[in-house]
Amino acid sequence: SNEPHQPIMDAQILKSTENKHPTKPIRYRLIETINEVKESVAHLMKTTTRIGFDSEGVSLSRSGAMTVVSIVDLDPRPEEEDSPVLLIDIKKVGKKAFEQGGIKALLESKEILKVTYDCRSDSDALYHQFQVRLVNVLDLQIFQQAVQRKDRQWIGSRYNWKAYFPGMRKIAKKYLSSKECKRLYLDDEAPHLGDRSVWDKRPMETKTMNYAESDAETIRSLLKVFESKINANTPAWIEILNVSAKYVDLFRSYKCNVYELIWAKRKNFLLSRCIFNLEK
Repeated sequence: SNEPHQPIMDAQILKSTENKHPTKPIRYRLIETINEVKESVAHLMKTTTRIGFDSEGVSLSRSGAMTVVSIVDLDPRPEEEDSPVLLIDIKKVGKKAFEQGGIKALLESKEILKVTYDCRSDSDALYHQFQVRLVNVLDLQIFQQAVQRKDRQWIGSRYNWKAYFPGMRKIAKKYLSSKECKRLYLDDEAPHLGDRSVWDKRPMETKTMNYAESDAETIRSLLKVFESKINANTPAWIEILNVSAKYVDLFRSYKCNVYELIWAKRKNFLLSRCIFNLEK
């Protein structure tokens, strides 16, 4: 075909039909073959300058399985509807999805910005399992810290807030409208709360696909809100990118598996190594 990207927008896009979701479903496309991966990634490499990236897995880390990769085109296209989320089944396609399929080239591209939310475990798994070095990252967990800092006032020589790193859904409920939260199904329970191995099961259940899709869509929605508060190419924006570069390297550069340390100590470990310079 002369239009290899066409299937991304055609009727193959899957939709949730669960009765508990009466609102218009968010769109996604489930990708389960190496040819589909090649086609979709090649299209992104040619047409976009930034993507939303997320992944799911079982104990996601350098030793925990990464089974699903979610990618969404974030370039604004006024003449089109938002692009659907691409759910790439890594468990089914296998390791070849990265090298042969082009995901490695996409994530290592210095020209394409990767927007994430807490990329530490994703980066750890990508590097140690698939030899993919995630670069050019804008992490929304860091961005939120900058937005919070911007919204507060000086007290003496420091800001009146504590560095706090909540999960994406909690942050989304703080910054997004109730209508948008409902559209994103943010009140749905995470499927892995009851069964941590749910991301390893095939065929994937509708609830797990909905959750992965919702996370990628939430990245898109949060980015729009945060960009309205801190413009691109400003000193604050550059600082966010610089801190994101440290954040993406935080877990993967550590000598041992940080995930195991986190669960052993039941607390977020090593966060103090990646903070803003509050005295600026």
